[in-house]
Amino acid sequence: MASCVSITQIIFLIVLFTFLFLFSSAKPIQTQQSLLFQYHNGHLLTGNVSIDIIWYGKFASYQQAIITDFILSLSSSTPTKAQPNIATWWNIIEKYYDLVKPKISKPVPSLGNQITDPNYSIGKRLNINQIERLASKGSQKHAINVVLTSADVAVQGFCSKCGTHGYLESELVNKQKHRYKFAYIWVGNAETQCPSNCSWPFDLTIYGPKTPPLVAPNNDVGVDGMVMNLASLLAGTATNPFGNGYYQGPKEEPREAVSACPGMYGMGASPGFLGKLLVDVKTGASYNAYGFHTLILVTLTQFIICKFIMASLVPTYLLLQLVLVISFFQFNLAARRLADSAESQQPLLFQYHNGALLTGKISINLIWYGKFKPTQRAIISDFITSLSTSTPTTAQPSVATWWKTTDKYYHLVNSKKPSTLVLSMGTQIIDETYSLGKSLSNQQIEELASKGAQKNAINVVLTSDDVAVEGFCMSKCGTHGSQKGASIQGKSYKFAYIWVGNSETQCPGQCAWPFHQPIYGPQSPPLVAPNNDVGLDGMVMNLASLLAGTTTNPFGNGYFQGPKDAPLEAASACPGVYGKGAYPGYAGDLLVDPTTGASYNANGGNGRKYLLPALFDPLLAGTTTNPFGNGYFQGPKDAPLEAASACPGVYGKGAYPGYAGDLLVDPTTGASYNANGGNGRKYLLPALFDPSTKSCSTLLVLVFSFFRFNLAARRLADSAETQQPLLFQYHNGPLLTGKISINLIWYGKFKPSQRAIISDFIASLSTSTPTKAQPSVATWWKTTDKYYQPSNSKKPSTLVLSIGTQIIDETYSLGKSLSNQQIEQLASKGAQANAINILVLVFSFFHFNLAARRLADSAETQQPLLFQYHNGPLLTGKISINLIWYGKFKPSQRAIISDFIASLSTSTPTKAQPSVATWWKTTDKYYQLSNSKKPSTLVLSMGTQIIDETYSLGKSLSNQQIEQLASKGAQANAINIVLTSNDVAVEGFCMSKCGTHGSLTGASVQGKSNKFAYIWVGNSETQCPGQCAWPFHQPIYGPQSPPLVAPNNDVGLDGMVINLASLLAGTTTNPFGNGYFQGPKDAPLEAASACPGVYGKGAYPGYAGDLLVDPATGASYNANGANGRKYLVPALFDPSTQTCSILV
Repeated sequence: MASCVSITQIIFLIVLFTFLFLFSSAKPIQTQQSLLFQYHNGHLLTGNVSIDIIWYGKFASYQQAIITDFILSLSSSTPTKAQPNIATWWNIIEKYYDLVKPKISKPVPSLGNQITDPNYSIGKRLNINQIERLASKGSQKHAINVVLTSADVAVQGFCSKCGTHGYLESELVNKQKHRYKFAYIWVGNAETQCPSNCSWPFDLTIYGPKTPPLVAPNNDVGVDGMVMNLASLLAGTATNPFGNGYYQGPKEEPREAVSACPGMYGMGASPGFLGKLLVDVKTGASYNAYGFHTLILVTLTQFIICKFIMASLVPTYLLLQLVLVISFFQFNLAARRLADSAESQQPLLFQYHNGALLTGKISINLIWYGKFKPTQRAIISDFITSLSTSTPTTAQPSVATWWKTTDKYYHLVNSKKPSTLVLSMGTQIIDETYSLGKSLSNQQIEELASKGAQKNAINVVLTSDDVAVEGFCMSKCGTHGSQKGASIQGKSYKFAYIWVGNSETQCPGQCAWPFHQPIYGPQSPPLVAPNNDVGLDGMVMNLASLLAGTTTNPFGNGYFQGPKDAPLEAASACPGVYGKGAYPGYAGDLLVDPTTGASYNANGGNGRKYLLPALFDPLLAGTTTNPFGNGYFQGPKDAPLEAASACPGVYGKGAYPGYAGDLLVDPTTGASYNANGGNGRKYLLPALFDPSTKSCSTLLVLVFSFFRFNLAARRLADSAETQQPLLFQYHNGPLLTGKISINLIWYGKFKPSQRAIISDFIASLSTSTPTKAQPSVATWWKTTDKYYQPSNSKKPSTLVLSIGTQIIDETYSLGKSLSNQQIEQLASKGAQANAINILVLVFSFFHFNLAARRLADSAETQQPLLFQYHNGPLLTGKISINLIWYGKFKPSQRAIISDFIASLSTSTPTKAQPSVATWWKTTDKYYQLSNSKKPSTLVLSMGTQIIDETYSLGKSLSNQQIEQLASKGAQANAINIVLTSNDVAVEGFCMSKCGTHGSLTGASVQGKSNKFAYIWVGNSETQCPGQCAWPFHQPIYGPQSPPLVAPNNDVGLDGMVINLASLLAGTTTNPFGNGYFQGPKDAPLEAASACPGVYGKGAYPGYAGDLLVDPATGASYNANGANGRKYLVPALFDPSTQTCSILV
């Protein structure tokens, strides 16, 4: 490393240090000292240390070499000459030892024994005890034993953590009098389980900033990720081997040498951007250190960027300036190997892959599966008719204008005679009986899709919101594919199909954004849905994206970018872009309907308005453009970015992650949209990737350059030749052409109005009476024409979509939990030639405030959406709080909860302010407003405590069993609180909730049954602390602010207090579902949940607000409680001011 630093670098370091110091908190340094990274006077590892490796599971020899070469690179008699190198990185460790008094010897690591266990001697599912047992197989003196588990081994807690380190005591052997402590590390291979979590930055994260992933330096995403985690844990093991060395924060959740600088690998690192790195000119791999045998390894540059040097407890930063040639615009859902030749890289460009596009007249058949209202069907059908029409929508921008972008794909295929695509509405098949059940597999989706036309058709299966489909909400909001249809005159035709689910009750923040706030990432306010139906308007966006991908990459060899199995297509190449200026969390500048307040970017048939995604312009994007997986797409074939998916999250100008872009807003309803459709519909459609301009095309700004989110890294070399492999391109496969019917398979219960939303959308794609209002769905869809132009520039094909049949399955014929195979089975119910079969599902969980809202001019029309009183009873009088402790809790843990309850109401209130009692006082306002003349009062007191340490109902509880436990407490004038320990799994815990409250009918007393309230809260410490104990633990996704120190030094219990406080406020003010709340009754926002994540002044997503800090412990809090306790309690919604009320 260079010994001198330029003046510019010194100035930069001073500015950076000042910024980080000031930004970290406004509190005095004295109160923060206990939170500093510091030495805790314990032992460090010293002298010669052998690193023994226990290989558990199957590893290739080259994978083992990557790890062993890394270890050899740490300390070598012949150090790597190339700089920066791993030995230089490891030398930073010496600074930790220099600060220890008296002086101690530094560690000298060397590669020790290697033990292989390819036969999975103790199985493929391991707990921590088994990991320690494996670690004991190595040397037990002067050693670090590293257990490495292969990609097919599941380890307890894996993916919430990527590895761990600790220590064990050696066995007494050969008359030894003393046991030795030895350190161990475990690291798992995340390649097939959670690469976005444990192999970032080599795989794209699911949530948060979508910075493009990088090419792994050793061409192995899993093992290169293991190197990063092993490097982090080795540094932590050396400097904090026994829990009392160097660290920051609580002892049980320490920030160590590397983990104190999360996500930093080079200069200029920021959330989602790992910093400037070196790039290998041959492979495009990103790295920051050379290793033994010249291997290029991305070690954790946290040591380079964020090296903590303890000098008077003030951290200083030493930066190694690196050069970054970073890639972008590459979605990739799997690890990929980038060879040296451009020829081997070509499939990663957004390009044409020489396959067929959909051309000619294509009918769009709708298979409605489940219950949809006629008005909902009309939304979809109007959208489809808006795509193509001889009398286009007058209002601009229109859906037809949007769709026109796809023409460019066809022109590029054959510029002299481009094919054309004419979409029209086909048949609609309605299945309201749920013929395949309410849980569908992918195969059943295909079965439903097969019900539509099987020639010149796109069969669209639409499942209602009470239908679960395999993979829905986990990795997809819909999908498209192709199937072989039934034999017609001895010939079998391929037909395209689409499935889209209604996410209204399951994951609207994921699949109906920006009409619903996401769980993670930027928390911009949701937009008003243009058709006043969050679920259906979300379906339109996903359907629009998939239609663009289907037409330009119907068979997997059309237009796409990235690997064929995970392509970025016409719209998915422009994620989250809906309007000009889109960026993460912002959909872009959209149109707003002055009547409804809805945001949109396209006008459709019948006066509809829609929000459509940006389309990738191939001349400067997919069901019609990538119907069979070989049309237009980017990335791997099995996870392609297609016409719309290449523009994820882009709906309008200025879109960015978490913001859909500038959209139109309906002045009547306040709904956001970007496309008008048939029947006066308004839709929000995703941006389509325009293959002609290589940019995401939105309706409000049709051609604009947008930063692309990729799932794989790409090299930006000087020559165009080296860039081509990473572009969104045509893969030479057929596109959907001609007349394609879009058939809808409705699986589950959809209202007719819901079906109308989808059918109107499809009708808006292509109609003989085009939507006059602009922008329209047809204008949006027009972008896909560009896919046909480049793929056949001489004779571009055409695609004509039409609504086909609609099949309704409201009986959940395949159940309510569907596999991918069942989805395909349902899709097969649609037409199987010249068709796209779209499966629409209903969902019945993840119900996050799903209802669309109308922002009308009058207060009267707004009242149902306001936080308001619904005229039901509140809890009043003297109420005892009874605690049912289920599982093992320490007495000190029980005291944290009981002291909190005692703090709510006491005859001797806590003198220290602000206090828990002052916080609780806000709830009095609810009682005053419910009866201003004679307000009721509520007096809470501690009741009985029931302890069940024997797990009488087991360690996996259903909601019904929680109610059974709650019934053990008093059943009159009581709130019974069930508290489950950290080793108890509860239905829905960590998935959609951290606790819940409700009411039950008690046993009959003197002929009268009373209702009593109950609460359940789980200890998330070992299951999901980042979700249910934030801000005391860093979340897996979203903003990665450093966690705060828990005020009672127990992350799990302090998290339980937060959730209990929130649920207590909700229980007292909305005990029976008809008190104070906002939104739908079955997913209400209550007194505390209406102010999520707010704990102090200045709070924003990822930052709890300005809090008090205990000078003795460094703990953050905002309320004083009984017995000298300190707590962090959530903000409460003040009904008198309609604002969130905070204590500090």
